[in-house]
Amino acid sequence: MLEEIIAERKKKLEKLREAGINPYPATVGKTIPIGEVLKNFSKLASGKKKVSISGRITANRDIGNIVFFKIADESGVMQAVLKKDTTADFKLWRDTLDRGDFVKITGPVFSTKTKEKSVEAKTVVILTKSLRPLPTEYFGLEDEDARLRERYVDLILDPSLRDLFRKKSSFWAAIRDFLRAQKFTEVETGVLEPIPGGAEAEPFITHHNALDADFYLRISLELPLKRLIVGGFERVFEIGRIFRNEGISREHLQDYTQMEFYWANHDYRDLMQMLPKMYRAAVKAATGGKLETTFQGKTINWGGVWPTIDYCDAFKKA
Repeated sequence: MLEEIIAERKKKLEKLREAGINPYPATVGKTIPIGEVLKNFSKLASGKKKVSISGRITANRDIGNIVFFKIADESGVMQAVLKKDTTADFKLWRDTLDRGDFVKITGPVFSTKTKEKSVEAKTVVILTKSLRPLPTEYFGLEDEDARLRERYVDLILDPSLRDLFRKKSSFWAAIRDFLRAQKFTEVETGVLEPIPGGAEAEPFITHHNALDADFYLRISLELPLKRLIVGGFERVFEIGRIFRNEGISREHLQDYTQMEFYWANHDYRDLMQMLPKMYRAAVKAATGGKLETTFQGKTINWGGVWPTIDYCDAFKKA
């Protein structure tokens, strides 16, 4: 089945080339983000101004003399309407475009009878001809293994997953900004170590050909940062990948991002004052300003008073 679909799409690829069209052009030309078009739709529609949008075709509907496409870029989704009477090379595009293709659509914006905000395609430019079909948005990737191995496909189908990536980016940016505001210096230390240390974990081993010696991927950020403290820095931090050759699960990967900081002339009492502020800054950045989050059905209020708990007593009560 898949081979038949790919073979059919290759025929469409050749049809485009026979028409003198490059299905993989190097440049796109000036376009407007779809989100910006939607934001200024009323003004653009009243002025009958042409716009150019580009993105992936995520849905298509052919009713003969009219073809409807859903075009998606990172900022939003918008309908493009191709008409036999007004779209240049209408038949070629109707016969060769599929879900997954990237296109550039140019034309005026208008609202359909069903109030759908749309672009009336006067011209179409193929940007990338996709040879493999996308899973449907309704069913998505049902195979859990495929979802984890082909995250790029899952990202196409699941906007909430893309939002999770953005939240993670905002989270680390907030941590970085907070520590910099506290006069910490960000550093980058080596990933390869002759002797692994800083944690109790099984390291990954690799071979350095030039030195003809085995090295280890770091299992912690700790020791190099402490050496910087010895060297004269008083506030340092690093956000970096660490690698541990241990068990794997949904909550535990062999490589992940970790942050460590070291602060000379201060103790745990000073950390107890600073850490709630840092966490609140990160939570607000990731949630769009909120200090309440929900996890496994429970609401967490990050803005409340953090109780002081004795570590040993907590274990005795557990």
